[in-house]
Amino acid sequence: MSGFAKTLLVTLLCVVVALGASAGVYYWQQQKIDTLTDKNTNLTSDINVLENQANAGKTPATTAATNEYTSRKGVKLVVYTPTKGEQVSSPLYVSGKVPGSWSFEASFPIKLVDETGNVIAQAQGTLLDDWMTSALLPFNAKLSWTTAPKGALSLVLEKDNPSGMSSNEDSLTIQLK
Repeated sequence: MSGFAKTLLVTLLCVVVALGASAGVYYWQQQKIDTLTDKNTNLTSDINVLENQANAGKTPATTAATNEYTSRKGVKLVVYTPTKGEQVSSPLYVSGKVPGSWSFEASFPIKLVDETGNVIAQAQGTLLDDWMTSALLPFNAKLSWTTAPKGALSLVLEKDNPSGMSSNEDSLTIQLK
């Protein structure tokens, strides 16, 4: 085999390997896109459920006034569902708006606590928009539990604090039934 033929064979082999690798990366990326599309579809469905729950029996004039809250550090938040004093059951859909700065990578902790301080359920609130802002952004979460709670319940939204510094802590507690 001549030197030219060997060079041509090696070149063709490299092209075939590169094409195979490119196709593999393409299909891997397409799987990621399909997964994100499925998650987006699920979030859209959850948002529709939450909006229906939030708007059930409420007029626009009363919705804003009854759903605005202030955190321990004076940060304005909006919680559409559940409302203060509401009787809740599992699963509990939580929706509202928090500042993007309350999240870390678009999520923050939410807990349901009974009157003895036991955590009944917990989940991550997921921001539904770009979290790199201090503006109020919509979020949702779904909490499920099987343990019978003891007495009154409290919904606790916590500012995510990956630093662990107490100066960065903040929360909002809403009393439920």
